[in-house]
Amino acid sequence: MLPLSGVLFCSDLDGTLTGPNDTISVRNVQAIRRFCALGGRFTISTGRFPDFIRPFMKAHPGIITAPLVSMNGALVYDLETDRTLCVRPLLADAVPVLGLCQEHPGLKVIHMHQMSGTWEWRGDAESYERLGREPLLKAVIVWNSPDEAETAQRAMTERYGSSFDILRSWPFGVELLDPAGGKGNGMDFLRKELPGIRCIASAGDFENDLPMFEHSDYSFAPGNAMETVRNAVTHPMAEKNTQDFIAAALEKLEELLTSQEV
Repeated sequence: MLPLSGVLFCSDLDGTLTGPNDTISVRNVQAIRRFCALGGRFTISTGRFPDFIRPFMKAHPGIITAPLVSMNGALVYDLETDRTLCVRPLLADAVPVLGLCQEHPGLKVIHMHQMSGTWEWRGDAESYERLGREPLLKAVIVWNSPDEAETAQRAMTERYGSSFDILRSWPFGVELLDPAGGKGNGMDFLRKELPGIRCIASAGDFENDLPMFEHSDYSFAPGNAMETVRNAVTHPMAEKNTQDFIAAALEKLEELLTSQEV
């Protein structure tokens, strides 16, 4: 058995794995390939659609070796076979929450995410008709400033926090998810479904990554991560996402696992 067999590493994309211009550094790619050659499995846990990840997979063959946790956990998808493995749509009615958002100052746009694509919620008859066609995976509410996003998030959580997970995925964006979704539940699905997984590590930089850490054996945050995120992980790192953070995190993980076996 290879030394890292049964180890799964789930990395956030934006602000964690990628650097400037949505690129993955050469050192990060080399470190991921080494990790996989030693038996580890590497995947991405992101708020993005699977199609956004395909160019990375084509540009860097062999770095994604497990299904994606996408749409912030609402969708687990196997890019290798083009199969949906798990879907966790919003079960509660999102319309009252969207109405609350429309009453708040600073709202820029509301994006609705379904399997067929993304569209803008306007609260009109067409919006209701589109919403009724298929399950809603998540809603992304974008604000004009981080302060307005944070204020609205508090109001949404106070009134609807028992029915939804309400998390920021970047300073201007608040996401509405089903409680059964979330990156942590997506990782739990992989832990159960992938054969031989004995350890899961994760890495992320923002609030929507916090559920991952609760479901991980080891967790890492880059130097550019939010303070609350750095406080939540087992291993906050000095390296930023622009400084080959993932390579450093994989090296640290290997060191930790090796020291356990001695």
